[in-house]
Order: sequence, then C-alpha cells, then structure tokens
Amino acid sequence: MKPSHYMTLAYAAFALFVFVKAFNSNPAEKHLTPVIESANTPATATFRAIKAIDENTVWAAGSANTVARTLDGGESWDVFKVGDSLKTEFRSLMAWDASTALVFTIDSPAVGYRTDDGGKSWYQVYFNPAQGMFIDSVSFSDDLNGVAVGDPLDGHIFVITTDDGGHSWTEIQGPENAGGMFAASNTCVTMTTSSRILIAASSSEVHIGDGKQWSTIPTPITKGADNGCDGCYGVWMSDEERGFLYGGNYEYVSNKTGVLARTIDSGRSWQLCEEGIHGFVSAVAPVNADRKVRKKQSDTFYIASGSDGISFSKDGGYSWEDITASLPEGVKGYHALSSTGDTVW
Repeated sequence: MKPSHYMTLAYAAFALFVFVKAFNSNPAEKHLTPVIESANTPATATFRAIKAIDENTVWAAGSANTVARTLDGGESWDVFKVGDSLKTEFRSLMAWDASTALVFTIDSPAVGYRTDDGGKSWYQVYFNPAQGMFIDSVSFSDDLNGVAVGDPLDGHIFVITTDDGGHSWTEIQGPENAGGMFAASNTCVTMTTSSRILIAASSSEVHIGDGKQWSTIPTPITKGADNGCDGCYGVWMSDEERGFLYGGNYEYVSNKTGVLARTIDSGRSWQLCEEGIHGFVSAVAPVNADRKVRKKQSDTFYIASGSDGISFSKDGGYSWEDITASLPEGVKGYHALSSTGDTVW
C-alpha cells in the first residue's frame, strides 16, 4: 500500500538488520522464555521480508534494492544488489533453499526477479509497467504453486499466480476492495496447502478464495482512524483451519486493542486473542512447530512482533507475555519474522 505516509513506513526502523532468535523452547517446560541474540548484516537497509530455510540458511529482502543471505546462522552475510536502481524496494520474498529465491519490487513497474545460483545472478520472471502497480506480498503453498498480491487496480486487488515455481505468472480476478493492503512484512497474503488464498486487507477484512470465487469476512482488527495507518497487516495460517490475523495502527503502536485475532474455522470467523500483547503487530511466527513432541496446537509457542515491541505465547497464542524489555539495546521491535524449528528470525 502506498499512502501518503509511505516514506515513514519504509524507513522508520533501521534496526531490522538485527534478527530475533528463540532457543530451547520446550512445550513441557512452560517457564522457559526465548533467548534473543543479534545477527548483524553489513547491509544498510530496512528488511521487510525474511525467509528462514533452516537454522543456518536465511534470506532477507528490503530497501535500496538489497537482498541478503546467510549460510552460517547469521555469522556472515552475502549482500546482493538486485536491479538497476537504489530506489528499488523489495517487500515480497520467497526462498526455497540456499540457491533459489524470488523477490518482487513494490512500485511501478512491478518486476519479479529470481536467482538459481545463490544470488550471483538474477533474471526477470515478471514485468508489469501498469500505472499504480504496487506488489505487497507473495506466498507459496509448495515448491510450485504461489500467489502475489498488489494494491487494487480498477477496484479489485491485483492478484497473480504461478504453478511453476515463479518462472511465469498469470493475472487472475482479485476480490473487490478499494483500500488495498500493507506491505509491512510479506504476510498480507498466504496460500494454504490446498492452494486456498487468504488476503489481509487494510479495510480490516479478510478475502478468502481459490482464484475463481472470493468471500469477504469482517474481522475485529481495529479500523476507523483517519490517518490511513490502521487495519489488517498480515495473516498467517498454521494449517487449513487455524491461524492468526494481525495489525492495528502503525502510528499508534502502543494501542493493544484490535491488534491480534485467531481462527479455528479456516478464517470464516476471527476471535481476539490479545491478552498481554505489547501493541501493534506486523508479524507472527511459531517457535516449535516442527517438534515431534507437539501433541496439540496449544503446545506451540509463538512470537508476535511489531515496530515497537515483541510478545511471546506459550499456549498456542491464546495469551501473551510482553518481552520487549529483553530486546538488544537500541532495538524496539521487528517488522518481519520467519521461523524454522526452535529458531525465529
């Protein structure tokens, strides 16, 4: 989304080149809390999209046409300049492994770049010069099938899909919406394993569909401020039925009402679950989703973060503990999150 406060959103927090890592979170030991370490990159960029492949391999994308990758758990980083202009920003990122990644520029012309050689070279897989283009987010359900969404054109959210791992893209009819989305953390769209698409809109609605038919679901996420900064910022699904919707107001980050909701019925309804939350939320990630000892959803720990705080849940996201005070000195929060096992970046 490109409202009048666009520059504020893009450059507000340069602390994002420091990442969150959460360790040793065992569902059987509910007293444990995350250990947070710093992993500084040499890039002078604001990262708004991040993808963890495993505990060692992580990709990140952001401002000043910057893409970064670590292969050693953040000890060292490769920094790539993708495209021709330093004004280029990437808010959308998908990565499959240490060699293969995909990014989209946010502004017109919309360009998709892919690398198959670990960032050494990038080639175009999408180009759209249409006026008003603004790609907000990308999501894949598997290695081949994915979706990218952009701000509305002609009253409909812009939607493109791929079935070949992002090598080619096809525009489909998106849901009606005049407001658009927030390109805050690469999570305003998610595609589930059944290729069902959920779009979190700034209108505090969720659009759900299969690319042919769409339904629009009202949500309890805050809406109504006159600054254009409130609404849904992202949606994340742990499976086909359960997930989180989050947001709030970027300019009133301490507001703790209407910032986080959960669903257990595939997004048909959403219930607030913000007890103990720090405030504005732009990203949610599981901590121990891969654990074999996880017997039920409430065993999963979660991190919820925004530009001015971070919270931790030990009961599947039903209640939260504000752990902002444990952040490294000078860091207020994180725009984007991605997790693998017990590690959240």
